[in-house]
Amino acid sequence: MVVGRCKKGYILSSSKIRYHAVSRGDMGEMPVKQEGAAEKQTRWTRRQLQVLLLLQLIFVIDGIDTQILAVALPAIVADWRLPLADFGIAMAAGHAGAFVGTPIAGILGDRFGRKPVLVGGTLLFSMMTLALAMAREPTHLAGLRFVAGLGLGGCIPPALALLTESMPGRRRGLCVALSMVCPPIGIALAGLLAKWLIPALGWGNLFMLCGMAPLAAAVLLFLFLSESPAYLALKGDRPERLAALLAALNLPAPAENPGDKDPGLAQSLSTIFAVPRRTAVLGLFLAFFFIYLAMSLVLGWLPSMLASNGYSLALASTSTSVFALAGIIGVLLTGWAIVARGERVVANALMAGGITIALLLSIGLPPPAAFGSASAMLLFGLLALEGMAMNGLITALYTGASGTFPPRVRSSGIGLASTLGRLGAMCGGLIGPLAIGHGGVARYCLVLGGLLLFAALGFNLRKPNQSQSSPPGRRIEQS
Repeated sequence: MVVGRCKKGYILSSSKIRYHAVSRGDMGEMPVKQEGAAEKQTRWTRRQLQVLLLLQLIFVIDGIDTQILAVALPAIVADWRLPLADFGIAMAAGHAGAFVGTPIAGILGDRFGRKPVLVGGTLLFSMMTLALAMAREPTHLAGLRFVAGLGLGGCIPPALALLTESMPGRRRGLCVALSMVCPPIGIALAGLLAKWLIPALGWGNLFMLCGMAPLAAAVLLFLFLSESPAYLALKGDRPERLAALLAALNLPAPAENPGDKDPGLAQSLSTIFAVPRRTAVLGLFLAFFFIYLAMSLVLGWLPSMLASNGYSLALASTSTSVFALAGIIGVLLTGWAIVARGERVVANALMAGGITIALLLSIGLPPPAAFGSASAMLLFGLLALEGMAMNGLITALYTGASGTFPPRVRSSGIGLASTLGRLGAMCGGLIGPLAIGHGGVARYCLVLGGLLLFAALGFNLRKPNQSQSSPPGRRIEQS
């Protein structure tokens, strides 16, 4: 049944969601519909900024903790007088723990709330990082990093779900971008802290400092972070608290049925893969898998690829820095573009650009003997553009994931998507040597372009109306 109209289509009716373009004059009167309720075009509220800043803090600390063992490892190897190969399991253990922890945290976030799972995950990797200071052999490091990975993996799904559910629909892409830019900042901070602390105080004190930071953050989250309004609406047992939170966030009441409470694992999976969105979800998962595989191919193997093909070590080591720093700019620009155009248009543009740049790298890089300053500028310029495209694409995919799943399984859905991404990153370790060993630079870049093409094909299995995120100038119709 129709409950409202605008000049070019129904605002809200009762079943499917459709988008209708509206005239420019309507845009200031009736903003984007999100989850069945009208949104007001307003300024940022104090509570919205509080949620955003607290979650950004967690993402920065997440980046620090992800990188902390890598930057401390040279000092540990020198101190313990062991070969570097003995630490391979320890370096992989954190990724394995995150692979296990991410889907579990997503399901727990839907059942018990976003906030308690986020606080618990932060406390867990805080305790394990503090314990790393007392490790005395590689097996200790491996065990502690695996458990820390459980906590790290447990932070992303509930944090992203809480973030997107606390913001108006038109700002969600920007807020995801502002959060996705934080882990690279944390990774850079880890290197700076290691450079300053290890020579002066030793690697153990580096772990102590970087373990105390998430401990303090967990206290701040417990005291000042609000629960997701969508989760509170699903619980349905605290209407006064929900009303006060919605007023502070300046959000409409979520349209989800409050009777659908505490979904179990079977119900969550059934809802995630429900027929109306099954193809879209599978395509989204494929996109996550291939974009993270491509990212792993660059961050893990680009320096080795360049060095093994005769390029200088200085050029090889600088290449990933250029890629990562440009990625920060790409994430911010992507957030702005999503607000203006929607994540589908932006994601497709970024994937097309990334594929084109990979092809240019495969044919335009001179051999080492003819490589000069102009060639270096060309390489760094193309790598910067590729970094902007690929990092921005991850932001667009997370924005699309947050809009694909209904609130009662949003944390689980984002968790599964992130898990597929982590699986892709792990597979990058197998693809890298094959790409480097046969065909040199050209084959490596063609493989990179092919992975981005597969990500594009997966993402576009989703129909244009199968996301709850939309740019200004669109309306959502439920019929």
